[in-house]
Amino acid sequence: PPEHWPVPLRTVLGMALRSPAPMMLLWGDDGVLLFNDAAAEIVGPHHADHLVRSVLSAWPDLAPFSRTVLDTCLAGEVLSLKEHEIARDPSRDLGSTWWDIDYLPIPGEDGRVLGVLAHLADATERVLDRRQSRKVEAELGQTSRLLEAIGASTPELVYAKDRDSRLLYVNPAMAQLIGRPAADLTGQGTWEWVADPAEAEALRVNDLRILENGEAVEFEEVYTGADGFTRTYRTVKAPLRDASGNVAGLVGLSGDISGVKRAEAELRHLNAVLEERAEEALAERKLWAEVFEATEARISVLGADGRLLAANRALLDATEPVLGRRPRIGDTLKDMFEPRPEVLPPIAAL
Repeated sequence: PPEHWPVPLRTVLGMALRSPAPMMLLWGDDGVLLFNDAAAEIVGPHHADHLVRSVLSAWPDLAPFSRTVLDTCLAGEVLSLKEHEIARDPSRDLGSTWWDIDYLPIPGEDGRVLGVLAHLADATERVLDRRQSRKVEAELGQTSRLLEAIGASTPELVYAKDRDSRLLYVNPAMAQLIGRPAADLTGQGTWEWVADPAEAEALRVNDLRILENGEAVEFEEVYTGADGFTRTYRTVKAPLRDASGNVAGLVGLSGDISGVKRAEAELRHLNAVLEERAEEALAERKLWAEVFEATEARISVLGADGRLLAANRALLDATEPVLGRRPRIGDTLKDMFEPRPEVLPPIAAL
């Protein structure tokens, strides 16, 4: 019964049972198992089967390791393990957890070591975070290598930025445009390599749209290079995602379309000039039409084949009583003077 247990055992066990941290006791040379509720969750749903059993028989697969722990601590030494992996209930495929474990000797009243106290601190989150970081770094490294391969062979601007719009990579063409070595630009924010505040703000606004919406978008952007020339670029920016699918930054590809923009501007100007001239020509034609119809002079226009192409009202009004019908556009001389055949030969001769 517990009242007959050694005082050191009762003292340490009482402390362990009140602790929220996982603790185990390995008592005696065989390491008889006692543990608190927090440690029971680690042991698994059948933890009751392991209580008051030798650790050597409770987990036979780990017996050599458990024997080393017992021998080390019973000899009065402390044993510490960092990020020790513990598999959680393989039958339920729960995966592994990692723990920092300190094995501490429990001395008796005479100084002889009677058992071992194991204190466990959960290191799972730290291990998984580190693995995730390494995975992200590897993926970013792979992306960077791909960008470098593409960027080195194209005259277009290729770059990558983090969530703060700081440059992670620029290709040689972009470094040349900015007028600084690519290595010096890494880590630079937009406001640090764009001299014009308005241009920098416009670029940052476009970056934020990608970072917040997580979708690829095409823009027209303006940038004044180190040579002093302001150019227009057709830019496609897309989100750069980490292994978890979260937006970690963006990649961009920008092509100079300044020549196209100048051609478009010239075409718009030419169209405006042509429209203006067409309006002037129409106005002039309208004016002549009004004069043509308003004059009392009798005016007609004949084609080379003798067909009537145009005639003003004065002519039509004057010839209708004489010919007995009103001439029509498209009539030949023969059609018009059929009622008066005697006048057709002299007119045809003209």
